[in-house]
Amino acid sequence: MCGNSGTLNGALPVRLCEAIDSRVTAWGIHIVQRQSIIPIFIPVFVVAVLTVGSTLCFIPSWLNDHPSDLQGATVPVVVAFTVVGLLLQLLVSLLVFRITIRD
Repeated sequence: MCGNSGTLNGALPVRLCEAIDSRVTAWGIHIVQRQSIIPIFIPVFVVAVLTVGSTLCFIPSWLNDHPSDLQGATVPVVVAFTVVGLLLQLLVSLLVFRITIRD
């Protein structure tokens, strides 16, 4: 049976009478829905690897043409990490909002 937590929770048996005494230990199924880390971690990892990889290719070529300008070589990576961070934050926000609105 596939479905969201609301469907699965509705399929579980429910006690209709005899309230559970607080001194009695009750055993049962506890349903918890959580966000998965995989849809968040994979894009973050891929983008971080691409950004760091492109930086490692760009800095040596920049320093060959401008030997004393290390600050100019690192400006593109700072801008890239800022933009990528904002985009990944948007992705995470949309993913979490989609998961919470679906139920």
